Amino acid sequence: MNLGKIKQLCQEHFSDGLVTIVGSGLSCAEGVSGMAGLAQHLLARIPSEIAPASSTRWEKIAHELSEDQCNLEQILLDNPPDDALEALIIKHTADLILCEEGKIIDEVLNEGRVLSFSKLIPHMLKPSNGVPRTIITVNYDRLIEIAVESMGLGIDSLFTGHHLAKHDPTGSRHSLCRSVSSRNKRVERQFCDHALILKPHGSLDWFRKGNEPVRCSFPLKGQRLIITPGLNKYQGGYERPFDAHREKANRKIDEASRFLILGYGFNDSHLQTHLNDQIIHGAPTLLITHSLSDNARELMTKSNAITAIVANAEESKADGAVIYHGGKEKFFPGPRLWDLNVFVSEVFGHA
Repeated sequence: MNLGKIKQLCQEHFSDGLVTIVGSGLSCAEGVSGMAGLAQHLLARIPSEIAPASSTRWEKIAHELSEDQCNLEQILLDNPPDDALEALIIKHTADLILCEEGKIIDEVLNEGRVLSFSKLIPHMLKPSNGVPRTIITVNYDRLIEIAVESMGLGIDSLFTGHHLAKHDPTGSRHSLCRSVSSRNKRVERQFCDHALILKPHGSLDWFRKGNEPVRCSFPLKGQRLIITPGLNKYQGGYERPFDAHREKANRKIDEASRFLILGYGFNDSHLQTHLNDQIIHGAPTLLITHSLSDNARELMTKSNAITAIVANAEESKADGAVIYHGGKEKFFPGPRLWDLNVFVSEVFGHA
């Protein structure tokens, strides 16, 4: 396995048919809390607000979290919260991420910070068939949206409007049309350069107005439409607008010829059936992440289509990266290629 050839393979991977999957690892790298940080936040905030009817259920969750803060997802699966407790979990999850996200966005706007995903965008070639770049993210924050817009691209979010946007997938697509022409009795539409961003787990700016989902960036008091870890995540995923984002995400996965996967652990059943099937059947996949989840490791035993770039678990080899390719594994000292900033610099030749 030659590092130069691996870099060339990575460069060639950014071509037509690419669908990008973004997990929480990318947001964590920018400064947003992961599962352990969220667990600590919930343990600190929920006890003072818990309703008596939910206290017994919460005490069991809290006891398990205090022993294993990194296993929040499984603990909530094993101990499903009732509606009142789930509302508290959603509220405090949103509060934590909003605060952290806000600091990062402020640095982008006022201090010249460039998000790692922004650096990658120029290398995500505009498909020759005119379809938009497709980005599927399970993150609630808006860092991907900020990264895309800061590079001058539009966004198809399946919502239309600015201050109180309604869920309107058709209108969202049409709003990006810049001109219409007729050729050989066929109508051709020209769209601005943009990305389709799909969020099957919801977003911090999604709310419900009556029975209708809306998108609003103002700090409203209503419950945000995000699906927190646990059993209710899978139940909630079949409600609007989650269902539209999930269904379209799975269609895009089915249509993809290759995948770029960033900081994602393959731990989500909303996408796994379609994504795993494509990878097992040979869709070339570039996985960049700090560490491999058990699910990722299992998938790699079923498919040699994955090239994975990860950090080395040994402290003595903190620099460098472990690369899995063609069923083989090798440690390369030097640059931390699993860091997206370093990856862009090393693979594409500039920061």
